[in-house]
Amino acid sequence: MYTSKQPFLKSKQPFSKSKQTFNKSKQTFHKFKQPFRKSKQPFRRSP
Repeated sequence: MYTSKQPFLKSKQPFSKSKQTFNKSKQTFHKFKQPFRKSKQPFRRSP
C-alpha cells in the first residue's frame, strides 16, 4: 500500500507548492484589501 501510494504523493507535491503560492498571493491581496476597507468605512458612516 505504501509503495503504491508514494508516486501519487510525489505527483501531488507540485500541486501543494502551487497551492502555497496561491495562498501567499491571497494573503497579500487581503493585506492590500484591509486598508481599503478601513478607508471606506468613514464614508459609509457619514450621512
